[in-house]
Amino acid sequence: MPKKKTDGEDLALAVHELLRQVRFDNVETVCEWGLTRTECHTLEVTALDGPLSVNDVAARLRLNKSTASRVVQSLEAKKLVQREGSAEDRRSVRISATREGLALWRRIVSATGSTYDDVLADCTKTEKKIVTRVLRAIAAHVGSS
Repeated sequence: MPKKKTDGEDLALAVHELLRQVRFDNVETVCEWGLTRTECHTLEVTALDGPLSVNDVAARLRLNKSTASRVVQSLEAKKLVQREGSAEDRRSVRISATREGLALWRRIVSATGSTYDDVLADCTKTEKKIVTRVLRAIAAHVGSS
C-alpha cells in the first residue's frame, strides 16, 4: 500500500498534472508566440507593473540579474520591451512594454485564459473563485518566502 501523501505532495501532483495537461514544457521551450516561458513572464510583469528596473524584474521572477538582463535584451531585440532612462537617476534604466509588447501580452492572456476556461468548465462559479483565490494565496506565500 502506498504511503499516504501530505497535503503539499497532493498539491504538487495536482499542479504537475495540470501543467502537463495545458502543455507547459521546459522553461526555455519557445511557445506559439515565439517566446520562452521566461520571456512570457518578463513581458507580463513589464506589461502589468512597468516600468521596472532589471533588478525589479529579476526579483519578481526569482531570476539572477544576468538572466533577467539577457531576457530583457532578447525581448528588446524583438521590440516587445524598451529601455528608458530615469529622470531622477541618469544611471538607472527602466524597462517597459512597447505597444507591440502590450498587444502580444493581451493575445497571450486571452489565449491562456481560454485554455483555463476549458480547464474549469466543469467547475461551479464558486469553485472557480475558490481555485483562483487559493492559487493566489499560494503564490503570495511563495513570493514572500
